[in-house]
Amino acid sequence: LNKVRVETTGKEQGIKEIPYLCGSFTCEYRYGHLSFPFLKSYNEKEDSLNGNLLPWDALGYPTFSGTATYEREFYIEKTQEVWLDLGRVEDIASVRVDDKDFDVLPWPPYICNLGELSIGDHVLTIEVTNTNANRIRGAKLASGLLGPVTLKTIS
Repeated sequence: LNKVRVETTGKEQGIKEIPYLCGSFTCEYRYGHLSFPFLKSYNEKEDSLNGNLLPWDALGYPTFSGTATYEREFYIEKTQEVWLDLGRVEDIASVRVDDKDFDVLPWPPYICNLGELSIGDHVLTIEVTNTNANRIRGAKLASGLLGPVTLKTIS
């Protein structure tokens, strides 16, 4: 696992445990006291989109409800049609590539057509939102992008 160290100031402030985030995604959990601060994986040069994506409860936050943003750069070697398969998602995912919105995926299969992508670097952004059940009822439901995340090309 890649360790992410979170430093805070002041007595009794901030996160009490060290959160872990694996793989090459950066991930941001928003909305202040209801969420984590910005987290980024340690190894940014890993070639796999998969990594070991973990549910939010495994990170020590079983009652978090809201949206997390996962981001990953990838390279396309030749212009071609690309499909994105997110694998397992809990609960809803929205997909964006290079700041262009593609799809909102509310249920399986979490697959979308990214169309024809040109040669070069691209930025994949996935926002995952779970229900309020974890925060309101403490339901401890699995949440997050669990993958595996794969890009499939049509030549």
